[in-house]
Amino acid sequence: MTTPLISVRMPAYNHERYVTQALDSVLVQDYPNKEIVIIDDGSEDRTSEEIEAWIEKHGHEIPIKFHSRENQGVAATINELIMMAEGEFIAGLATDDYLLPGSLSARYQWLSAHPEKLAVFADCQVVDAEGEVIFASGLTELHRANKSRYLTDEGLRREIICNWSVSGSTIMVRRELHERIRYDESFKVEDRDFYLRMVSKNWLGFLDLPVTGYRLHEHNTCFAKSFRLTASKSKLRSLVKNRGRFPLRDQLLFVYPILSAAAGVLVYSAAELVNSKKDSKS
Repeated sequence: MTTPLISVRMPAYNHERYVTQALDSVLVQDYPNKEIVIIDDGSEDRTSEEIEAWIEKHGHEIPIKFHSRENQGVAATINELIMMAEGEFIAGLATDDYLLPGSLSARYQWLSAHPEKLAVFADCQVVDAEGEVIFASGLTELHRANKSRYLTDEGLRREIICNWSVSGSTIMVRRELHERIRYDESFKVEDRDFYLRMVSKNWLGFLDLPVTGYRLHEHNTCFAKSFRLTASKSKLRSLVKNRGRFPLRDQLLFVYPILSAAAGVLVYSAAELVNSKKDSKS
């Protein structure tokens, strides 16, 4: 029996230290029919050179499409990767993360068993810059999430709205999903908007299994102080934009997250203003 093609889409940016491990982790997956699509989104280090060296060594072992270009942002890069991908299923993977053994097979089997769902996300291990495991479960230990709430459509909607804890490297979708929605390129932080649109239609499911190594390191964008205002603005706008997609009982869940995001925008805007005044005086 022929297995459908799974495309692993990989947006790369300044990950020269990690991209080889990410590519290796796709190559050794036990799922037999897979391809890699990867774009270097304007890296300022040797990420492209590392990818090209890997392709020269392993390009005969797995279909791979690669190109590099000027920086356009992660949402635009993901949408371009989706256009490049030929698979019936598309899995996400950041190039500073990596797939755990059996990752593609497990998510494919879950989607095969749940034909009503267009996407599935899963748990992850959290590792440090050297690849040492910090947390066995990113959801419960890093984000303090209650995974049992992800097992029903109602619980999953509530958690995506109220308690964001998803790693983008754990998602796999049917191509059909991207015929209906793409990533909104106006967002600097794109995931929340995309996931809200999925759960508003009950298209998303959850697999209670770690499928990736999610890496925490000093260059993680999400932990940079300069990123906090951008993240708060994206959170606020995605919540306001998508609230109307949900039934009234679910719209009430948006009140606290919207207020929290608005407070974050005010706090981080004030902090940036103070810092800019300090810089102008120095």
